[in-house]
Amino acid sequence: MAMKVLIPVDRGRNSEKAEQYALDFHQKTPIEVTLLTVINKKVLADKGIAPHLVEQLKQGQRDHAANVLAEVSERFRRAGIKYDQRIEYGLPGPIICRIAEDEKFDMVLITEAGLTEGGQIRRGSVVSHVIHACRVPVTLVKHEIE
Repeated sequence: MAMKVLIPVDRGRNSEKAEQYALDFHQKTPIEVTLLTVINKKVLADKGIAPHLVEQLKQGQRDHAANVLAEVSERFRRAGIKYDQRIEYGLPGPIICRIAEDEKFDMVLITEAGLTEGGQIRRGSVVSHVIHACRVPVTLVKHEIE
């Protein structure tokens, strides 16, 4: 039976490392993958944007997320890995953990954020939240030192 793996996908956080790790991991252990993009609701909150424009901006975010997922999914399709795609809207850390726990994933596979310590304090870190709050195993894929 294949392991059920949740992979948060966010091009801005270099999720390609986690995707490649999953492709390599599949060579050793069969996996089924859910590719998840969470549109952060904080991005548009309290920005003084006219309410009638907010929905247009949200649609743009959803379109961008769908394009990113389509690109990532192609790699898994070519590798013969069973996958599905998902877009959620809210706070990324709590949503990732909720889905992982409620849907009984075997593992969350996530790449380190790459934020400085100060950036993590000011903005918070989705990765830090997932590592500390999820009740399912989390594999952290580290960036290469250059």
